[in-house]
Amino acid sequence: MTNVLGVLVIACNGDRDEFYQNPKTYEPQSAESAPLGAVESFQLGSCLRSVYLNPSSPSYIANMKTDLVNTHAVHFYAKAGGEGPVIFDSAIALLQGLFPPTPKNKITLANETTIVAPLGGYQYVPIETVEPSNDHTLEPWTDCPAFKDHISKVYASSEFKEKAKSAAAVLWRHQGLRLWSTHHIGEASGEGPVIPDSAIASSRIGYHLLHAHCCVSM
Repeated sequence: MTNVLGVLVIACNGDRDEFYQNPKTYEPQSAESAPLGAVESFQLGSCLRSVYLNPSSPSYIANMKTDLVNTHAVHFYAKAGGEGPVIFDSAIALLQGLFPPTPKNKITLANETTIVAPLGGYQYVPIETVEPSNDHTLEPWTDCPAFKDHISKVYASSEFKEKAKSAAAVLWRHQGLRLWSTHHIGEASGEGPVIPDSAIASSRIGYHLLHAHCCVSM
């Protein structure tokens, strides 16, 4: 018997197509899951299963059923924010690896005919979606005055401005990208050009570079 009672896993959703999130308001655009993302999430689920749902593993979670999922004992929530179905799709793929198809997922009818669920006993694990407008649990920064104030302070900070200047030469080389850093420095300080966000969204690489700089500064 192991001593593991539960596990907290911090993981990103699977790969998706181009995604832009307004760096000032954090308003996202809708994105779609990529096949690679489904594979990544499925592999993560399989890995978690081998570690935590394997009775022979030293990290096995005690008393967890490992074959047929007990839908009365587990609950799954997926954020349904403005970025589209990516989080939900990743959750489905992860559960496919965590609770894979099994021939044990079957039923015997009154006429003694045994029916196995499709796809070799696929397990349909319920997922509850969480809308930010109804529940801020999975997206706590939504409409949060303190978060908005924090973001404004980050963009106005000397550390952020220095990071933006050091990245400017690299970012200008990406076709279709405008100087996002100057755009927000200008807004924060009242100086410099103000470039519309619509001119920024065309470069996925540039966005991720700048978003990384923002996270470092924060």
